[in-house]
Amino acid sequence: MSDKPDECNLERSWESVSRELTMKAEVGRLFAGTIHNLNGVLQAFSMQVELLQSMFSQSEHLLSSLEAVLHEGPGSDELKQLQTILKQRANLTSMLEEKTAFGLNILQRNVMPFQNSIYNDDNSIWPNTVNTILQQEIDFLCADSFFKHKVVKNTLFSTSNSQTVCTPIEMHQLCFALLENSLTAMKIAQSDGGQCQLNVSLHVEGEFAVVSLQDSGIGVSEDSLNRIFDPFYTTWEDKRGLGLYYVKTLCEKYGGEVACTNLQNPTIFEVRLPLKEG
Repeated sequence: MSDKPDECNLERSWESVSRELTMKAEVGRLFAGTIHNLNGVLQAFSMQVELLQSMFSQSEHLLSSLEAVLHEGPGSDELKQLQTILKQRANLTSMLEEKTAFGLNILQRNVMPFQNSIYNDDNSIWPNTVNTILQQEIDFLCADSFFKHKVVKNTLFSTSNSQTVCTPIEMHQLCFALLENSLTAMKIAQSDGGQCQLNVSLHVEGEFAVVSLQDSGIGVSEDSLNRIFDPFYTTWEDKRGLGLYYVKTLCEKYGGEVACTNLQNPTIFEVRLPLKEG
């Protein structure tokens, strides 16, 4: 009897360990993305508050001067300066309102539902819809300066509050893998610093959620088409070749499918996943 482990068992063992490590890494990545976004909001808020404090100080000084000169003349110059400062303050207040609204949106959309991504509590009041998860992943990828400033991002999401049969953490993995693949392809295609475009759409077809990504990256060669979903296959440096493999295995796990429906610009990846009943 051979002491050699069965190849099928080895493959299952490797896949199980790899999936477990990836799930743990996914949790850490989601936390890191949330912290990055909230940190940007807090920094902007802090800067605006410092400016407001400086303006209040100037206003107090000008008011004191105005009070002193009212007995000597109209004080028009000081009054104009004060009016300018107050107008600037009004503009900053509007900016603070926008930043606060953005911060609250991140909290409601990304932080509060996060516990469900770990524990998969179907009875929770916080949504884990495909719309929400896709938007979260786009938010998190904005931590990449190229994605944030060089990629025109267009989204068209179904208004349906649909959830797939995947767990939320698996949907995060799937969406991130697709988006990261497009981001890498666009970075390579636009090494000259030009602008790229990414179109992300979601719609419901019967009992399936259909997610489509179109990117202006380098495309997929015909030679690579039959291998891009294989584990460890990659034509890019510093990549493990596991992202699209995970997308395929997750789709197959739940009776869905993934395909590259267009090889060149725009490159289109389409995922179909069954929806939860009810």
